[in-house]
Amino acid sequence: MELSVIICTWNRAEHLRQALGSLQECRLPTGVEWEVIIVDNNSTDNTSTVCEEFLRREPQRCRYIVEKRQGKSFALNTGIENARGRILSFTDDDVIVHPAWLAETIRMFESSTCVGVSGKIVPLWNSDKPAWLTTEGPYKLLPAIVSYDLGEHPCELKAPALGANLSFKKEIFEKYGLFRTDLGPTRGSEIRGEDNELCWRLLHAGERLLYAPMAIVYHPVEMRRINKRYFQAWYYGMGQSRPRVERAPESAVRYFGFPKYMIRWYVRDFLLWVTSLSPKRRFYYKLQFCATKGQMMEEKTIWQDQNQQPRTDST
Repeated sequence: MELSVIICTWNRAEHLRQALGSLQECRLPTGVEWEVIIVDNNSTDNTSTVCEEFLRREPQRCRYIVEKRQGKSFALNTGIENARGRILSFTDDDVIVHPAWLAETIRMFESSTCVGVSGKIVPLWNSDKPAWLTTEGPYKLLPAIVSYDLGEHPCELKAPALGANLSFKKEIFEKYGLFRTDLGPTRGSEIRGEDNELCWRLLHAGERLLYAPMAIVYHPVEMRRINKRYFQAWYYGMGQSRPRVERAPESAVRYFGFPKYMIRWYVRDFLLWVTSLSPKRRFYYKLQFCATKGQMMEEKTIWQDQNQQPRTDST
């Protein structure tokens, strides 16, 4: 089999219905065999009903798997382990894929030497963009909104892409391992970065990842994502993921478990936040402060666990 599409889902039944419907419209070259693997990560809504409906329409192409271990990375890895395709394409359960998405992905793999392909992610706004959400310039806040666009020409990636539109040769998971299960969204946690870490792992190993501008998926912007509190939680979770990927040096001086240089970052970001006169600049630095705080707290927690230090509440 040439290609497996892996979709992990949790309590997004109606979004999933739309995503699966768009996959049915995909046009692939004649003779290309492909499959869709849906991994249900303990949904409590009517996700199973939506999947059963899709199974009835595509019985030869679709498989439905339940992963009981909570966390997106567990679900992703289960999908990988069950996939039959030579190429594994990952996307989210709330996207709408372009009909040419898979064909363009395959074309990029066939026309170039690479182990991974990322495509364009276009945000679909269902409401007006709030005035505080700066998407251009030095105070750009777009990272919390799923969007990825490197232009209209293919190019080689120098930094990680996003998991909503990311494909790899299956062999790389045998060579470099699966997604890290200590990273990635899970119930009650905004820690993320499983896709980011895997891309860095491959890039640091000298592997080649490419951008395919015509391999497009559309990502609806949920109302909850254009809320300032969501952005603050997102940046805090982004900060938490950093020590799990790259720890502070062993030689770092610590105060109460916090690396001294991170305390300087904390003070710097706080001062930039509270002294900024421009609302957009002020919110930008407030988010940087949230990210730094998340990084500090997670770094301290890991250090305490490794050194069996008693935990204390910190502000």
